[in-house]
Amino acid sequence: MATDTAVGPHRRDHRGGSGSRGGRGVQRALDARQLPAVPVDEGTLITGGQIALVTVGVVASMVGALGGLAGMRLHRSVDETGFGH
Repeated sequence: MATDTAVGPHRRDHRGGSGSRGGRGVQRALDARQLPAVPVDEGTLITGGQIALVTVGVVASMVGALGGLAGMRLHRSVDETGFGH
């Protein structure tokens, strides 16, 4: 029969452990917080989110295109020097 010989703060038992204790503390913290009201209209938030989404898409496309051009330039230079032949 195997026995648990660990003692002190590292001893394991079947009462929930630190995850159970931490979960209750987190829930209390979430219940106790008071978030301030946002003094902005919903339409303004939606418009701002749409602008941010389009901006992220445009920037990602530009970075992708520049990366493709840089890679094409690198591969052309490698082909000209004849590496691997």
